[in-house]
Amino acid sequence: MALFNKKRKLSISGRRISRYLTYAVGEIILVVIGILIALYLNNERQKYVESKELELILDKVVYDMEKDLKNADLIIDTTKASRDLISKILFEETFKDSLRDCFDCRYLITETIPVSLNRRGYNLLSNYNKDIKKQSKKIDSVMS
Repeated sequence: MALFNKKRKLSISGRRISRYLTYAVGEIILVVIGILIALYLNNERQKYVESKELELILDKVVYDMEKDLKNADLIIDTTKASRDLISKILFEETFKDSLRDCFDCRYLITETIPVSLNRRGYNLLSNYNKDIKKQSKKIDSVMS
């Protein structure tokens, strides 16, 4: 350390000032280049983290949609008997039973199947306000 201090004092004094200024400018340039490299690496890492976060959200949306489709299929399958009975009551002339005597008819009024859609993934995606959301091909496939 003392050796560098001596050289710097010598270069400042007298005719070596131009060498010292060249050295100082070179050192400043190296520091600026180092800072720019660090900023670039940090930005790339941030983009990677954001894209991974978006991928997780999109996977959740796809999972919710698949689960909702399975629930919808289940509801359709369980209401098939009711639909058939309603069609029989409304459209078949051969249906002679009155509604009071029809054993299965009493369940038509009371049968309810609650439908609840999974919205967690959608809410996460709609609250995700990043520019990377505009660049994702997977978002286009989920939203279409």
